[in-house]
Amino acid sequence: MGTMRAPHAPLDAPEPLAAAAAGELLQAVLADPVFGILVTDEAGRVATHNARFLELFSLEGDLTGLEEAQVVGRAARATVERGALPQAALESEEGEVHATVELRDGRVLRGAVRSLRSVGWGRVWRFRDITAKTRANERARTAEQRLTEVQAVARIGTWSYDVAAEQVRWSPELARLYGIDLLAESAPMDVVYESYVRPDGDRLRAAATSALVRAAPFTVRGRIKHPGGGIRVIEVRGRPVRGEDGRVTRMIGTGRDVTDEAQVRAAVEVAANDAGGLDGAVANAGKGAGLPILMTHADMLRDTFEPNVIGAFNTIKCAALAMRDHGGGSIVAVSSISGKLGGRFRAAYAASKAALDMLVKVSADELGPFGIRVNSVNPGLVPTPATAAITDDDDLAEVREDYLDQMPIRRLGTADDVGGFVRFLLSDDAAWITGQALPIDGGHTVRRAPNLESALRARLGDEAIDRAVGPRWR
Repeated sequence: MGTMRAPHAPLDAPEPLAAAAAGELLQAVLADPVFGILVTDEAGRVATHNARFLELFSLEGDLTGLEEAQVVGRAARATVERGALPQAALESEEGEVHATVELRDGRVLRGAVRSLRSVGWGRVWRFRDITAKTRANERARTAEQRLTEVQAVARIGTWSYDVAAEQVRWSPELARLYGIDLLAESAPMDVVYESYVRPDGDRLRAAATSALVRAAPFTVRGRIKHPGGGIRVIEVRGRPVRGEDGRVTRMIGTGRDVTDEAQVRAAVEVAANDAGGLDGAVANAGKGAGLPILMTHADMLRDTFEPNVIGAFNTIKCAALAMRDHGGGSIVAVSSISGKLGGRFRAAYAASKAALDMLVKVSADELGPFGIRVNSVNPGLVPTPATAAITDDDDLAEVREDYLDQMPIRRLGTADDVGGFVRFLLSDDAAWITGQALPIDGGHTVRRAPNLESALRARLGDEAIDRAVGPRWR
């Protein structure tokens, strides 16, 4: 009931509460500058109160000696719902009752009425002003509602996962994205994982599990086989939510199709409308793939081109449409050193990134007259969830060392390295740069592509690789 402090003056308390500890407790409570306090005796009369109590309920004068019912009546006149305070007093005969009351002047008070009959007193009233907190919560709820409306416009699906029940609820929009029946009241998360192309479903499962353990947000992009035909790339974002006991009780999130031009257009329109125009955009959806050509199927090529080229095309086109009528802007696509170096076992990935770089070059040529700059960055090896197998796995240390051997500046990149370069290209400092595919790789592109053969042999076996590329490469 507040910080204990030495009493300012002795209380004229009944004998059961004459003990020094009880007196100190009441004095400390009364001296609390935040809470309004009123204490009644066993006969139901006001024994003491502080000035803050008068301020909170807009009362005047000394209330000492008045019947509690009189004080309750006066205080209730200041409230919107007059029955809240009398009801709290009535229900607190043998314990403690919490109450929230709204005052006619717009303030909101929160407090409790607690029985003190076990120690020879009547009750203690303890209230504080929570108007600022209440208004902040109202603003948060309003913002959340507006966010929901924006998501509907942008065609972004939402989901909520109950940790205890191990069940997930999905919005109709997300059910449409996945093309499976998720409109039932709830469904196991496995229903979603199983809709993904392997190993993308396993990556989503691992990311969600890790997020729950670490109580940290996550973002994962993965491919699903849509029942309507074709491969779709869904970006899933999730955020754990803690309960009152501090433990994670549920996880909430969104999902959006990064291969769908209509969705990208809607998302760009929302961003442009909220900001009064669009000045910059980053096309960062991407997917990696690595197999010998003789083991690569056409579907893998399509699956890789879908996010890496089609997704980027959608972003460039929709962003450019928004920028064209607002004086121009800057668009940056995230490519890869593979788009410049190629490299064995990267037919699908390297071809898609080379195509992206050429798309950027053509776009820059066409969009320049509108004041729109378009560039791509070609990062080298940067530790991310997508590259963790190479950057963190000791079994692939040989591959990691080969990467480093090709870098004059011999270290792995960082997200800040790439992010800082992207920010530069988006800024006015790069106002005369367009149509470029710019490496940020520690100098890797002055040498050769990395050798991934040992990783492929470890994963697929010597026999399979020998049949695909020949034993001479061992």
